[in-house]
Amino acid sequence: MARAVKVTLMGTDFRLQTEEPEEFVVRVAQLVDSRIAELRGRAANLPAQHLALLTALTLAEDLEKERLALAQLRQRWADRLEVLAARAATR
Repeated sequence: MARAVKVTLMGTDFRLQTEEPEEFVVRVAQLVDSRIAELRGRAANLPAQHLALLTALTLAEDLEKERLALAQLRQRWADRLEVLAARAATR
């Protein structure tokens, strides 16, 4: 059942409807807000909309890098399991 969770982004409070645990939603919002603050520190003259878009892009970049790393890890484990299965079959 969805419930409202209050988070603060860029000094503005938002109520989000979610089925995720409140602690998770707050932690995610804090991650976004801290990334916005980090980018604002490097580009203080950017409008809020641009900061939000830049933050979305950097978080999407991080997510894609993690997805690629996970895919590579899964492939290495699959290769390793295949080698182990072949060794076990020959014994």
